[in-house]
Amino acid sequence: MSRHPTETKTRILHSARGLFSNHGFTATSLDDILGATGITKGAFYHYFRSKDHLCEVMLEEVVAEYKTLLMTIDKQAPAIEQLKQWLSILMEKNASGQWVNCRLISRLSVQIQQLGPDLQTRLTDFWRWYEGLYINWFTQSGLNSAQAALSARTLIGVIFGTIWLDKCAPSTLSMPDVVDYLLGLVLRTE
Repeated sequence: MSRHPTETKTRILHSARGLFSNHGFTATSLDDILGATGITKGAFYHYFRSKDHLCEVMLEEVVAEYKTLLMTIDKQAPAIEQLKQWLSILMEKNASGQWVNCRLISRLSVQIQQLGPDLQTRLTDFWRWYEGLYINWFTQSGLNSAQAALSARTLIGVIFGTIWLDKCAPSTLSMPDVVDYLLGLVLRTE
């Protein structure tokens, strides 16, 4: 029985997402992707022009998944509660083992200088959008625009760094505790 064409494309995207998130874009070869999916080069090239094109399509899907998650936030809640909901959702997704998007974005970001220009642009666009979310929540929480931008970049950077540090030297500190501590520092009034 032959497979439906979109099923093969989905399988390629799913396998490559796992490979890229675990090993990185540059360390994953086309042969690794073919081996993981059990397809031929011809089948791969039927759906994607190159490994870069595959990653571009994958990034489009990942950004769409982030935006879909964002729609689950209670828009009636205060901004800082929306941010906490967002972070809780991401932490829960990451803990499930089924969501590799944060790890994928992190891996690609670390390798950004080794990626092609289109991938660099897509990744940069993601980070601008993502940072904008945090800036918006901090601004709505009463911080001026400079404080909001600094707070957003600091929080994202600490979370990003904590994820990588835990890979090298796992900690007993939980990510929610780290986030709560940082939010307390950022939002304390003077």
